[in-house]
Amino acid sequence: MSDIPLPAIKVTNPRSIELWLSQLIERPVSIRFTSNRSTMMSWKERGTGLVLRIHRMFVDAPEAVWVSLAHYLTYEDKASGANVDRYIETHLPDYESSPRKVRPIGKCHDLLQLFDRLNHEFFHNRCDVQITWGRPTSSRGRQSIQLGSYIPRERLIRIHPCLDQPFVPHYYVAWVIYHEMLHEVFGEETVNGRRCVHPPEFRVLEESYPDFVRCKAWEDKNLNRLLRFRPSQFRY
Repeated sequence: MSDIPLPAIKVTNPRSIELWLSQLIERPVSIRFTSNRSTMMSWKERGTGLVLRIHRMFVDAPEAVWVSLAHYLTYEDKASGANVDRYIETHLPDYESSPRKVRPIGKCHDLLQLFDRLNHEFFHNRCDVQITWGRPTSSRGRQSIQLGSYIPRERLIRIHPCLDQPFVPHYYVAWVIYHEMLHEVFGEETVNGRRCVHPPEFRVLEESYPDFVRCKAWEDKNLNRLLRFRPSQFRY
């Protein structure tokens, strides 16, 4: 790292942090802010530069924390790493949500059972979220449907109740859950100031899922049936 004095960091947007950190460590840096609490920070080489994935709490971090982070990235300095760890420990509670009531067991599918199997098989049991069936909503005039969602602030995966029907196979529900678990792993990223929820790495893992082709084929064949789902027939 250069001894040339640098101007104070001005966090007006994620891009300004990228430029400032690139100056500090003297190599191009691309920062992706995420909501992933399982992995607060990770990085990898890309050409001559560095891709840094880091929790969004660092958007508001003071300059001293970013300098410590730069020292840790460049020299693997333990004291600097400890400074970063202290910042995480201090601010992590601000991103924790209170427990909420969840309803993972449906009429036809047990979401928790499927989640636990996927977590063990693909995520080394490191996906730390809750899962529940969502509330049924009106289908009148529906042209599209969101089968699953991940809410980072609540650490919650919500699955659309249209999938809790006898004609929907377990393997397809599992694939929808897997997709949302990937969102927990990758988090919500900001790349060059733009929101990104499906980076290239996400797509690679999604398409490498063993049942991906079979699930897409089933979806193409049955999407209209899912769109016709009537909430009035759905009661737990």
